[in-house]
Amino acid sequence: MRLPTILGETAIHTIRAYETDINKRATPIAILKLMHETAQQNVMRLGISVWNLEPHHLAWVLMRQTVQIQRLPELGEQITILTYPAGFDRVFTFRDYQVFDTEKSCIIQSASTWLLMDTNQRKMTSIPDFVLALASDIPAPEQCLPRCNFSFQGFQNANNIQQSQVGWFDLDYNAHVNNVQYVKWMLETLPEDILSKKSLHTLDIQFRAECRLGDKVEASYQQQDTSSFFHQLMLSGGNKELSLAKTSWR
Repeated sequence: MRLPTILGETAIHTIRAYETDINKRATPIAILKLMHETAQQNVMRLGISVWNLEPHHLAWVLMRQTVQIQRLPELGEQITILTYPAGFDRVFTFRDYQVFDTEKSCIIQSASTWLLMDTNQRKMTSIPDFVLALASDIPAPEQCLPRCNFSFQGFQNANNIQQSQVGWFDLDYNAHVNNVQYVKWMLETLPEDILSKKSLHTLDIQFRAECRLGDKVEASYQQQDTSSFFHQLMLSGGNKELSLAKTSWR
């Protein structure tokens, strides 16, 4: 295991009890939080964090993420999380994540696509030059993970619709619901047999809109086969999609 670029960041973490499920394995939610926290430390070091962007009325927005899990670490296990900027393409930026065990085997990897939002107009905007200045130290494409290239068909025949209302502790420092909470709402609609007896293998998720304090949301799923599901998160009482996802379990 080594950083593919000087822009990268690593963090060593021991899985805590509150990060595990009934099987004493880290939950996918805990892993996603650790990935994004490591990325947060990375952008702070690089000078492109939300606080650096705030004077420019800019904020990072996660658009897509794909996660592949070989296994989830267990209670007390030490892992190393690695993340680094993985490229630019017009208005899009890319970031990779990898999680290693103590044997230096990669047990989880994830690729993600981001853009910058103008916080005044709440619209996508171009990447400023001080961010693009990092391009010379971005690793070559062959050193990065494959980019997110999935797409979703129309969602039909929703099962087990669960409603939630956005509370104060669902909000992040951008005053909207954190993307990991979207995943949590989606996964919690699945049957108990899936959640307790199987382990998440892949997650592809697309984020389409933000939600804020007091909003009511509906999460549902559509079963594709015995081990894979489509997921949808919408604002209640309307037709605004917040997020779509696909998961597979084993």
